[in-house]
Formats: sequence, structure tokens, C-alpha cells
Amino acid sequence: MKLSSDTASAGTGYVLGWRTTGEWTRYTVNAQPGKYTVSARIESAFNTGKFHLAIDGTTVIAPVSVPLTGPWDTASSWKTLNLGTVTLTAGSHVVAVLMDAAWFDINYLSFVSVLPIPTPVKYVQSVYATPQTQQTTVPVTYPAAQTSGNLNVVIVGWNDTTAVVNSVTDSNGNVYHLAVGPTMLTGYLSQSVYYAANISAASAGANSVMVTFNQPASYADIRILEYSGLNQTNPVDVFASAVGNSTTSSSGSLTTTSATDLLIGANTVETCTNGPGSGFTQRLLSSDGDIVEDDVVTSIGTYSASAQLSPPSVGWVMQIVAFRAAAQSE
Repeated sequence: MKLSSDTASAGTGYVLGWRTTGEWTRYTVNAQPGKYTVSARIESAFNTGKFHLAIDGTTVIAPVSVPLTGPWDTASSWKTLNLGTVTLTAGSHVVAVLMDAAWFDINYLSFVSVLPIPTPVKYVQSVYATPQTQQTTVPVTYPAAQTSGNLNVVIVGWNDTTAVVNSVTDSNGNVYHLAVGPTMLTGYLSQSVYYAANISAASAGANSVMVTFNQPASYADIRILEYSGLNQTNPVDVFASAVGNSTTSSSGSLTTTSATDLLIGANTVETCTNGPGSGFTQRLLSSDGDIVEDDVVTSIGTYSASAQLSPPSVGWVMQIVAFRAAAQSE
């Protein structure tokens, strides 16, 4: 093996020259986890060369033939040879280039991270429960099967400001966190939004969500939803909330920080919601007249959720939560 500094023709760095059968070169690298495309910058005045690539002693790129690229030590003779893809775990790895047949020169190996293809954000299912008497606990069951890794969202609305949510749990052991709330129209209405990320799988009708209050709550309205394609470790981007007494319920504005977000808007009202606001899709309109609507946005910006009410000029609480899509900042 020869080590030269033929940078004028190869480019930058050193050249491992006149590689011959049985030689090898090892490099220790510290990698981020992920998939990488691998290429080599080579030259050869023959078409007999072959080499393969091993990582931590295991062959990951089968023997590759080196083509005749032109005269030795000529800038135009250097070519980039695409070798394929490899997947690396986080941490230190030993990368070995093993020579199977002579003759050729290598200037460098290149590992380029392959960006993950974003998983589309999709609505999966939803259902609600609206007991018409005061309740301390309210169960709601997902009707369809649930998929591991998805996001559960629970909207908890009730018609007083004295009861407090003690806990949100489910029969599948998923852990729920408060995204926003409680937002209160004093003396009349309260609402909070909870979520469970990276949920466990469940068969149809097997997972029941249980909302528990510290005392009987008036006209509880529990709305549960499932979505796929959301960040599994840190899904909440930003949120906003507002209260009022008018013909339109509005969450107030938020400004997202992630490229793709799922916006979920929900209200709790004294009378009835007519339908979703502009750009949003209605997912639930409960028998108590409370809505859940959503929209997927693909650019950072300022957004809000709204919904028209009937009859006009009634009390309302409205919230919006932006959930990050998968493959974004943890």
C-alpha cells in the first residue's frame, strides 16, 4: 500500500495508492444513528480492481468492481463510485476497506445521511361521551383497533369551574400528559387537552380512557381521538386558548416552530357549535354541541382555530394545540 499526497489530481486529502489483493484500511468513526449512502472516489488504469466494505467485522457492501477510469494521477481519471446504503447505530464503529483484487487508488470514502421520509399525519378514529348527570368518572372506549406508536388526544370539557380533573388514564397503560388547560370561563365552563404519545397497540374495543374528577362535574364532554404520523417523544409544539361570549369561538393565535404540525382545535360551549372554522376538518361534534376540528399545516406560521356558534352571543372556551409530525425535532 502507498500513501501519497496527489491532491492536485484527486482533490483534497491523501491518496491510498496502488491497492492490491489482501490489503485493508480501517477507520474508527463516531456515528449518529441512521441510514447512509456510501460512495468512494477512485481511479484506476485497469479494470481488474475489487474491494468490499465491512463495519465492525461484518460485510455491509459486497465486493465492488473498480472500472478503468483513465491514466494514473490525472484529474479527469478520478470518479465517484456509488456503493449503496448502510445503517449505523449511534456510537463508535470500525469501518474497513478490504482489497479483493488489484489495482486502483482511493482518495476517500463518503457517508451521507439519508433524510427520513416523513410519515404522513393521519386521523385514525374518534368517539365521545356526554353524560347528562354529574359524574366523578367518565369512561370512553376507542371503538377500533389502535396502532402502536400513534398519538391519543383527549379533550375534557365540563360545565362548571369548581370540579378539577384528577387524572386521565386508560386500560392499556398509556401515560397521559396535559397539553393545555384548564381554561375557564369563570362560573360556567372549563376545558383541558391531554395526550398520550407512542401508544401501545390495542384490539378493537379493548382500550378505555377514564377521566376522573375531584368531585362530580356538570355535563362532562369527553372527546377522544387517535392520530398516526406524530412525533413519539415530544409531540407538543405550541398551544393557545381563549374564552368569550360571542357568536364565534376562537382559540387565539399560536406560532408554530416545526415545519409540519397537526393543529387540533376544540371548544366547550353553552349552546351549540354550527361547524368547523375555515381550513379545518370536523372530527367530532358531540351531542352537547362541542366540536373537535383539525388541520395539517406544512409551513411555520401563525394559526388559530375558530367555530361559529348558534344561537349567537353565548359563552365559550376554545383551545388549539399544535402537535409535531414525526421525524422532527425531539
